[in-house]
Amino acid sequence: MESPRELYLRMKVESDKKQFDETINNPNLSSEELWTLTGDNFHEWRKKHDYPKLLKSFNDKIPSFVQWKQKFGITDEQIMECSVTDFVSPKKLSKDKTLYLLEQTFDGKKRLLVCYVDLTGTTSSIPEHTESYKLLKKFISYSDWCTENKTTSKLFNITSRQAPGYDSERVWLETGYELLKMGGDYCSS
Repeated sequence: MESPRELYLRMKVESDKKQFDETINNPNLSSEELWTLTGDNFHEWRKKHDYPKLLKSFNDKIPSFVQWKQKFGITDEQIMECSVTDFVSPKKLSKDKTLYLLEQTFDGKKRLLVCYVDLTGTTSSIPEHTESYKLLKKFISYSDWCTENKTTSKLFNITSRQAPGYDSERVWLETGYELLKMGGDYCSS
């Protein structure tokens, strides 16, 4: 017999999967529909419908972005797996600008993480779970690389707005990419 917690967790997994199945193939979700997605489902939706267009606009229009990716061997797939901001935002709170792309294995499930420190060799603080980290690469963020190379970082320069202040507002980056509309404000990474 399932405990109340086990029942809740099973029902949550089923509900999340149903939501994923109903939304993942729809490239035109409204901002209200996007807000109702779980964090994981929203990330998966962005990986399929939003991030590829955003990264293509960077790759096509910003040569320094491509140079940065080549220097550190960073792929669009790695960027999409984590988050664009994990790779492009400046590292704060430290003079050492090194970031670490890690593969985390938690209870057999793998995912990529961008971390401020190398967690390789750390052990799980939860005894009933197995957790390990594998260092894939060290790099510095695109923003920090631009600063180091005295290059302007223009990834999120807004150059065009349509109907500002209205529900129908649309905003485009200098690269031609239209930002994802999430309501009154825009979200891009």
